[in-house]
Amino acid sequence: MEKFYQEMKSYCNQQGIPFYLVKLQSLQDGVVEGYLPGQGGWKALPLPIPDVFYNRIHSRKLEQSPSFKLFKTELEERSIPMFNGRFLSKHDVHELLILEDELLPNLPETILFNEKEPFLTFIEKHSVIYFKPASGSQGRNICRLTQVAGKWKIEQSGHLQNVHFADTDEKLFENLKIFPENDPSFFKRDFPIRNRSEKG
Repeated sequence: MEKFYQEMKSYCNQQGIPFYLVKLQSLQDGVVEGYLPGQGGWKALPLPIPDVFYNRIHSRKLEQSPSFKLFKTELEERSIPMFNGRFLSKHDVHELLILEDELLPNLPETILFNEKEPFLTFIEKHSVIYFKPASGSQGRNICRLTQVAGKWKIEQSGHLQNVHFADTDEKLFENLKIFPENDPSFFKRDFPIRNRSEKG
């Protein structure tokens, strides 16, 4: 994160905007424990409550904590805006992108994994599909589903030797149901990257 902080500091300096880091804390005292950049690193000291916050919390768990929810409430009470207010799942991002007509040709067809009939309709149209946790990151727990000789080959990222087969579409659906229900997943068809010179 240090590189990002330095870039933000440089930009704010160019715009004449004070920049400092603030840890998650209560705003009730009217001041915050902040961190200003110096020659020896970041120096902690009491600072005024910023006029605007940019959220860089890296943990979904912390973002769901009572302390973060209280922090957001205090910001709302003070009418202080916070950008990047929450984690967006991959499906959230996809739903936002499909609203932009110029992006549609570059977006692979995607559905949430929930009901059986939409799932069966989706896989009838595609021979290579990616099954991903909506809130996942760093390529973890992604399955590549490939239709091979009338069966579905299931390969999971990080487990190159762990390959399974499902004889039918229905069995594939049942196999994928083992993924945690509290972590919604979605399907995305394989989408080859095209050269800029290609048209269509």
